[in-house]
Amino acid sequence: MNNRAKPSNSHKFILIKFLLGVGSLTIFYGIALQRASFCARAPEAELYISAMNRAQQAYYIEKGVFTNELPKLGLSIRSETENYSYAIKATEETAFNYAIPKKVALRAYVGGVFLEVDPETEEKTTFSILFKATAPGKIALVEPKLENGVPICLTGSEQI
Repeated sequence: MNNRAKPSNSHKFILIKFLLGVGSLTIFYGIALQRASFCARAPEAELYISAMNRAQQAYYIEKGVFTNELPKLGLSIRSETENYSYAIKATEETAFNYAIPKKVALRAYVGGVFLEVDPETEEKTTFSILFKATAPGKIALVEPKLENGVPICLTGSEQI
């Protein structure tokens, strides 16, 4: 004789409800992780451009010029990631570091390193700024400008 109790219909119903609840939570958790992962991609560009700005300043102190070449900055930043393309445009007085999004849901970033020369002492110093696009999209921000030594937010961007 079998002494095992058979699950009643109410126990089966409770088990099904439990499994549906766990399944729903798993789906919501997956969506939340995906969203958090997607939102975490923007700080990648912000961190990379900030690091590129600091590296440009250090490069200028060491070499007396800015560089157009990412590897010369001594960072482990690739020019292409899954989400962004990184580029540099340097002149004698400025270096602009770009994060150009590859996906329309991400924002563009641009950093600028400017050379300042004290007219009295001719001492050279640098300072950096960082801007991000006010809206997402596959665009590249134009270079920030200085007016009387103050960085100007260009249309479609905001200073960080």
